[in-house]
Amino acid sequence: MGEIDLNTVPEHDRRIKIYDFFKVLSNQRIRYYGKYKPAKTLGRTVGARLVVEVSIITGKPIRTWYESYDAQNRVIRIHPKTPQDLGHIEINPETKKEVERW
Repeated sequence: MGEIDLNTVPEHDRRIKIYDFFKVLSNQRIRYYGKYKPAKTLGRTVGARLVVEVSIITGKPIRTWYESYDAQNRVIRIHPKTPQDLGHIEINPETKKEVERW
């Protein structure tokens, strides 16, 4: 896939003002990372953020989820919200594999 002209991605200009950063993926999608929110209670999770993946062609969201982070800024839990709420999924930060669901 060649370079993408971000000026042609619907809603991109609006989203870059809302989200902290984004990544252009090789599958015709862009992943926008929301504002980092520190945890309200100290523990294993120190913060979280919303992630939205959108189509480069339509600008429409394909899927959204929350990522929770540990003190080393590693993803330790995800909570997929759309297209289907799958509940919480605990992730081993070393292997990046699923450990538990609830």
